Amino acid sequence: MQIENSDTALEAVKGREIGIDLGTCNSVVSYLENGKINILRVKNEEIIPSAIFFENRNELLYGLIALRKGFQYPKSVARLFKRKLKDKTDKIKIEFKDRVSKTYIIDTNVFIDEPDILKCFQKYDEIVVSAKVIDELSYRMEQPETEFQAKVAINNIKELEERLIFESSDSSLLPEDLDTRNDDNLILSIAFKIKDKNPVLLTSDKEFQLKCKAYNISFQSLNDFKKDSINKRETIGITGEEASALFLRYLKDEASKAIGPVSNAVITVPANFNNVEIESTKRAAKKAGFEEVTILKEPTAAAIAYGLGVEQDKNILIYDFGGGTFDVSIIKVQTDKTLTEDQTDKIFRVINTGGDANLGGEDLTRELINFIYDELEESLGLDMYRLEDSGLSSEQYLYNETKIYEEAELSKIRLSQFKRTEISFPVLYTREEQRAWSLTVTRNEFENLVRDKTKKTLDALGKTLNGADLNAEDIDIVVLAGGTSLMPFIQERVRRYFGKSPNCEKNTATVIAQGAAIVASSKWDNAEGGIQEEIIIYEKTVADFGIELKGHRFDCLIPADTELPAIKEKNYSPVIERQKELRISVYRRSKQYQTETRIFNDGIDYIDKISISNLPPMNFQDTIRVSFELNKYDILNVNVKIISENKELIDTGEVSIEKASDN
Repeated sequence: MQIENSDTALEAVKGREIGIDLGTCNSVVSYLENGKINILRVKNEEIIPSAIFFENRNELLYGLIALRKGFQYPKSVARLFKRKLKDKTDKIKIEFKDRVSKTYIIDTNVFIDEPDILKCFQKYDEIVVSAKVIDELSYRMEQPETEFQAKVAINNIKELEERLIFESSDSSLLPEDLDTRNDDNLILSIAFKIKDKNPVLLTSDKEFQLKCKAYNISFQSLNDFKKDSINKRETIGITGEEASALFLRYLKDEASKAIGPVSNAVITVPANFNNVEIESTKRAAKKAGFEEVTILKEPTAAAIAYGLGVEQDKNILIYDFGGGTFDVSIIKVQTDKTLTEDQTDKIFRVINTGGDANLGGEDLTRELINFIYDELEESLGLDMYRLEDSGLSSEQYLYNETKIYEEAELSKIRLSQFKRTEISFPVLYTREEQRAWSLTVTRNEFENLVRDKTKKTLDALGKTLNGADLNAEDIDIVVLAGGTSLMPFIQERVRRYFGKSPNCEKNTATVIAQGAAIVASSKWDNAEGGIQEEIIIYEKTVADFGIELKGHRFDCLIPADTELPAIKEKNYSPVIERQKELRISVYRRSKQYQTETRIFNDGIDYIDKISISNLPPMNFQDTIRVSFELNKYDILNVNVKIISENKELIDTGEVSIEKASDN
């Protein structure tokens, strides 16, 4: 799928700057206005789900509506695409449906069989319901066996009221042999009333279906409708970079609508992102139409949001528990007033970083899902761990799976506010029938489910402190960032660890975007009301950078925790006598895997290679000098010089290693 630059057709209008927290699960956009940091509200939401829903090849939905639609059609939504930035061959498979839009009349009984039926329609479908549908469902609420389904259906009807056509029945249109007091016949009269639209009557009642057939009214069963048997399906593959470009363009367009043209952005990434992922993010932003892009590490952004107003030197620890990753960073904030009396520099120096790239809020949701699966098996005899063991069709299994995920995610969020929550399913498929089912989960139960996962964050925190030769008492300010850190028991565990409460002055879900907006203003906004301090950031490498030696051995040139920018060089010898070619493969070794020495081991990732040919024949006495230069934006430049035995120098030039090789 090709993502074209949105500014190529028109001459770019110089716009303003924004900060973007491009999150794995949710994203936030922030900007400065008259010296005040504002969070952009998109569709009345500050927290924008990082989701793209494909109605078809050319019509896409974004954010909350995309996430909700994705619960109904999980094969048509792109989520967690930030995790796909490392490998452009790892594509998200998207299946969308080009269905001819129709006019549907919904039999009221369908709302009991499938209370969420309104969420299953396409954007341009015309949905007709009885004008008395609320009254009929209110009556069903008085019956214990249908109370819950009717309540959910009424809420959905009220929420989507603007999409519905409420049509009154007209008994005068019915054939004389039909009872005008029968509810089915009154629904049938609506079909006669709008017959020129060729409506499809949606019903699960087989007798009603026979009646429709007798009077030449098109109908469809609920199961057939949900299978979308008349749909034309198309499948495409989309890379993480392409999905990021689409989503960033959406954020840029929404910001431009709200605050005027936007040209530049500071975009945040996890502290452990490698240079391949960083460069992929930058390319995505360029494809989205941004003119200038600066990449900022997420914990550093959070520290800047808190540290800008700090007058004295302070050690700030950032506990960043997001949807997809966990980062911990220790950052020293310093104020330099040596320039002028009116101008000061604010220096943010990274002391140490740590975390877990494979631990986030999604993993906690998975623990709750597993708990629900266990309860389902005990209560209903339904095994949801594998399709093969469930006894369900693939469509039924997928329906259950998406409903359970949706409720687990919402319940996880509710348990940050309430001590207990009811997880309710109006409809779930079992081997024999459809069932309504619910269970109650307490906050304590959920905390026990995720205790081992959250303990890993404290272990990483301790390792990061030890690596910096610091104790908990040496930290002046503890900052929580990321939506997952909103959980009360996480805040309590952090408080006990440090013996003081973390600073929650700013919203943990938006603080990273706020820091990005501050850097954006400092970098590009010279107007009054912008950030006047110059913000200087000293990052550190979060991994070892090196090359492959004979025997598939990894040899490090720039070790982890080296302050950026960094330049290191090493001398090597030819592998064979009279060698005329060089192939230098560049690798990155994660900090937690520093004991690994073979390039095919866990934690060692290939970045790129440099091939040099047509060299004068080399001897074993010749020197191959490899120089690595890693700048503050994590762009690696490699220079190779060959010094012959008689001291003659061959400079092969500098190669920028910004991305994974195409080969």
